[in-house]
Amino acid sequence: MRNTPGGVPSGSVRPPAQDPAPVPGSAAVRVSDGDLRLGRVLGVPVLVTPSWWLGALVITVAYLPVSRAVLRGEHADLAALLTALALAVLLGASVLAHELGHVVAARRLGLPVRRVRLFLLGGVTE
Repeated sequence: MRNTPGGVPSGSVRPPAQDPAPVPGSAAVRVSDGDLRLGRVLGVPVLVTPSWWLGALVITVAYLPVSRAVLRGEHADLAALLTALALAVLLGASVLAHELGHVVAARRLGLPVRRVRLFLLGGVTE
């Protein structure tokens, strides 16, 4: 067997090239798997996965009867829906705040941080 210019013997399969990890502060992290990029916080990209939206929907639907039971008045149904949505969004914001705490801790220890992802079960700082 001869070697090809890349140093791989001819006839063998070369593994796919892997993208190098992005350097903090450089080009944007590539978004895949349907993640939605909300922006950057503390210089770190914040991504929301499709599963987070499912979780927010479940929380909203589950909390809606509770808010309907408490609220009264002419626009009680709309107020109940907005209250249930606010709960889901505030829960997501609290998970984001928690993950940003990990970002701050990692940076203080000199560790690189690629991104923060929010998903169905919480979040992860990578």
